[in-house]
Amino acid sequence: MVNISFDKICRWPGFDCPKITGRQASLINNRKQKINKRQQRKIVKFMKVNKNHFRGLLGITLLAGSISSCNMMEDNLEGTEIHKATGLSTSPNILYQETFEGSDPLSFTHQQLSEDHSFQIANNPVFQGSYSGRFELNDDDDMVSNGTRAEVLFPEQSENERWYSYSLYLPADGFKVDSNNDIITQWHQGSGSGSPTTTFRIKNDRFFLKSGPTKEERVDYDVAEVKKDAWNEFVFHIIHSSGSDGLVEVWMNGEKVLNIKGGNINKNYDLPRWKIGIYKDDWNGSETTDSDQRIMYFDNVRMGDENASFEEMSSMGEEIDVVDPTPEPEEGNELPTEGSVQSLTLINTSSDEPVGDFLNQATIGAKDHRLSIVPNFEAGSEPVEVKFDLSGAANRSSIDDVAPFALSGDNGDGNFWYGEGLYPGDYELLVTPYYNVNGQKVAGPEQLFRFTIVQADENEILDITNTITEPEEPALPSFDIKSLSLINTSSDKIVGEFTSGTTITAKDHRLSIIPNYEGETPVEVQFDLSGQDVRNNLSDSAPFSLNGDDGNGNYWYGEGLYPGDYELKITPYFEVDGERVPGQTEVFVFTIEEGNSTVIG
Repeated sequence: MVNISFDKICRWPGFDCPKITGRQASLINNRKQKINKRQQRKIVKFMKVNKNHFRGLLGITLLAGSISSCNMMEDNLEGTEIHKATGLSTSPNILYQETFEGSDPLSFTHQQLSEDHSFQIANNPVFQGSYSGRFELNDDDDMVSNGTRAEVLFPEQSENERWYSYSLYLPADGFKVDSNNDIITQWHQGSGSGSPTTTFRIKNDRFFLKSGPTKEERVDYDVAEVKKDAWNEFVFHIIHSSGSDGLVEVWMNGEKVLNIKGGNINKNYDLPRWKIGIYKDDWNGSETTDSDQRIMYFDNVRMGDENASFEEMSSMGEEIDVVDPTPEPEEGNELPTEGSVQSLTLINTSSDEPVGDFLNQATIGAKDHRLSIVPNFEAGSEPVEVKFDLSGAANRSSIDDVAPFALSGDNGDGNFWYGEGLYPGDYELLVTPYYNVNGQKVAGPEQLFRFTIVQADENEILDITNTITEPEEPALPSFDIKSLSLINTSSDKIVGEFTSGTTITAKDHRLSIIPNYEGETPVEVQFDLSGQDVRNNLSDSAPFSLNGDDGNGNYWYGEGLYPGDYELKITPYFEVDGERVPGQTEVFVFTIEEGNSTVIG
């Protein structure tokens, strides 16, 4: 291998290198940090600094050999031809949609791409249509925006509730396992805000979501094992908030895998912007990891507004409707009806020996933090996978898919890991087993264990205490909808009250609806209208109207109510123990017919 410095080349006869600006110097410094990783591509990278000076070098056999040795994949890339996005979908609730089928893909985004290979159009693999978007990042790529990345940034948003979705393909040859983070989706609050408050990542071939309003409050939520050489669809519904009304919901291949309530942005900065692609900060500068290349494909990328729904964001169509999340078990595949965890075993990970068994409300003495926990299942009720959700003195989630199912993992040969450890404090551990029922992985009854760890001279169970308890559902306030009032929004007067099954005659569409209820006033009411028209609205102040109001008796009709059959679902939300909790949904059906006046019945 020949090593040739840029300074030496600039001293070769016939090479009069131009003066370097501050930006070019910065780029060269980035290159110098990367250069030792891939010496074989050194001359090619120098050519990017001054292509005219190096054009004559293309005939050199050494350089030709270097270029020909670049790693290539059979992606059937479309060369220089670019295909335009389909644009908006048929739903007005979809703000942006990219199918990679047209001539200007991702033109509405800000692109952070440093190399020619960073983003290209491919016709294999595709999820739907004829093309997909291919992102590639190599560990010796030039940094862009102060990081090693190949990403696109969506426009700024004015509302805090948004839906996001895409289909993702990870090739086994181009996305090998890495013990360091790959960030593939970011919700970033912009310059000065630090690291993104919510990210979707891959580590050790597992998908996980990291979210929290501040760095100290961010929690890792395990999602699933990475499936390579296959398309996987992800749908995200996020209420971006620093308060208790914050929400992150995630679906993978039609199955809801995460439901996280609470703050997810920093209140001191703007609403976040969405990014997709690849960011690997462990490759910044001269750093390296287990891998040196990341390739991924996106298709059917969508952003929806606050009125969007899962059905509008998903590309799976009717396929998800045929999947029964809790199939009827066949004989021999019974799903336990009660919690099957008999006790928990405390593990000293320094010696890999059990300290002892304990139950709910136990007190544990610990000489240090190198501890883990293993659940003991009833004979015949062993699951195929266990999810652990730890909260209290520490917050984290993990999934173990091989017995003995340890909180912080193990190697399967009796060597237990302690991960972040267990320090003194009060804890809650939610244990959710998953079972194989008719070939599908189904969650069994979850069980909650509370325990306290105190500093001690030795590791020991100080108080085994009482029996295991199931998670308690919060007591909801009384709330009962007695009737609905029809509002004429032209006059802001009540036309009359009605109940389910009523026929209404209306002279025009300028109408709205408010519920008449008994009991405690909720903090919010969700309206889900379907039938002749489909839309959703969340009202956060009384009198809680279908199409909104200004709180002073001025009602809006929005898109109106035209003749036809309707179904209206009304869900109240209450503040319970600092959390936003839904009450019971009530359903009303009604019909609107055209007439000369607006009357009920």
